[in-house]
Amino acid sequence: MAAPDLPIPCGAARGRVRDVHEAATGGLPPVEAWPERPVLVTMRKEMDPQEVPVSTAVEIPVSTRLFHGTVKLFVRVEAEAADDHRSKDSYYYFRGRRRLAGVILRGKFKDGLRMDSVYAGNWFEAPIRMMKQRGIVLGVIRRLLPHLHLGMDFIAAPLILDAKRMAVYAHHEACAPTCGKSLSVDEKTDLLGGFFAQQARSPRERRAFLRKTGLCFREDHVYEFELYQDKVNFQTYDLKLPLVSVNVGSILGGQPMQFGLRLKTSGGEDEWVTPRFSFWSEDLLRQRQVLNST
Repeated sequence: MAAPDLPIPCGAARGRVRDVHEAATGGLPPVEAWPERPVLVTMRKEMDPQEVPVSTAVEIPVSTRLFHGTVKLFVRVEAEAADDHRSKDSYYYFRGRRRLAGVILRGKFKDGLRMDSVYAGNWFEAPIRMMKQRGIVLGVIRRLLPHLHLGMDFIAAPLILDAKRMAVYAHHEACAPTCGKSLSVDEKTDLLGGFFAQQARSPRERRAFLRKTGLCFREDHVYEFELYQDKVNFQTYDLKLPLVSVNVGSILGGQPMQFGLRLKTSGGEDEWVTPRFSFWSEDLLRQRQVLNST
């Protein structure tokens, strides 16, 4: 069921929101030139408005002041060609699974960075629109994922809680020839020590322990995280909820869902840990065009 187009929230001028969306899509290639049409993934670095197209299912180098490593992004589409290496990896990643999108992040963090201060999620240029469906959607999300933090312009969660799988390796272990080639992450957290060194721990046990314990990242360790979701289709932007389907393209005002890491600080400015990756689609751009024409 598609969400109706309702007014922009009070305090956000329609012209201002239109300007934000036009700026956010500035530099996108025409849809006809998208290499993975009907979807496109772009990377945007901090303080740089340019959206740079990137490929899915391949390792993308990432380097900032706080993190150095790689990221792999996966997006399910209805009709996916399988005639090259990229699409074959994507095919095998999704085969037999319900998931609609996934991320594999691998690398080293700045020494001493608190794990519970690094958040994964979406930070939007304009507020999420005030619609009846917005309250329903956010309410359901809160019940399904209680660790999420929701605001008018962000949806994010601590990386160590949001990750479906997490692995920690000593630097020399992580430099094997096969590193980065896997399409999944196996839970391996014994190097965190203490509770984790006693025996192998499940993702559920890891989340329960780290939710109340302030551990820090170490520069002599390499960390792997696998995140995925099976609720939002990044091609159609339909969100599957119990008994109903809602189009979140309207709720987001034509803004794309994202993946990125940010460092949350208690008193200072938040800082990007990785670039921001945005998930565009033809359907989403049509939502944006409708918004801009009203």
